[in-house]
Order: sequence, then C-alpha cells, then structure tokens
Amino acid sequence: MEKTSHLPCPYEGCGSSDAFKWWPEDGNGFCHACRGNYPVDKKQTFSWAKDRYPTSGNKEWDSMNVASFTPKKIESKDDGRYQPMRGINATTMEDYGVKTFPDRQEYVYPSGGIKVRRLDEKAFYTKEGFKGDELFGMNLFT
Repeated sequence: MEKTSHLPCPYEGCGSSDAFKWWPEDGNGFCHACRGNYPVDKKQTFSWAKDRYPTSGNKEWDSMNVASFTPKKIESKDDGRYQPMRGINATTMEDYGVKTFPDRQEYVYPSGGIKVRRLDEKAFYTKEGFKGDELFGMNLFT
C-alpha cells in the first residue's frame, strides 16, 4: 500500500519534507505546516507535484464549479464592513457576505434573510425574512 502521510508538501512556498497528507482515492491533500489544501489552493506547486499527487481522473475535482454569489445589500444606519475575525480573513467575509458592525455580525442567507450574532453576548437572532430551511453559504456551491 502506498504511503499517504508524512509526505513532502507540493507547494513551493512551504517546502516541508514530511507535513503533507495525501488521499489518493479523493485526489486531494493537506499540509499541516503551511495549512495548504491541495489542489484547492491556487498556490505555486513544484514541477513534480502533479505526477506524485494527481488530480486528473477525480470526477469531483474535474467537474467542480463554484457558483457566484452577490450578497443582497444590507440596509443599516451604520455601515458594516468586511472585517477579519477568529482566523477568517476579510476576503472570505466579503465572499460570504458577512458584515461586522460595532456590536454585531450579520450573515446574509441565500433567500436574503439575515441572521445576527451579537458580539457582546454571543447570542443570535434573526431578522428580515429568515427561513429555517436553508444553510448559510449553501448557494456558493453546486
């Protein structure tokens, strides 16, 4: 059986010799040193990476399409902003439509409903047509 853990990282920016785990049946891997998800992260790879860790033939990766999403505008007296929080960067917050205000974060769901997280109490509440039969971010993936 082929070794699947403690392998060299395929990303040039990392270069770890033994922090990579490879799942050949899925055609993906993860580096515990640089936290890179292969082949999802579009980082520069070594020339040997595609031969050693092939992704072709994996129907899920080959046919994966990510749907585009434009969050609905949130009307509010104070403008929220896309702010990094708890290890999630501002770009990801913008992609998912999560705005941070001084006292809360607002999560826009696919139907346009909004779930609000109060930052001071760590409590949640809903507003503006929130439906309980959908998952946050489900419209971003096919």
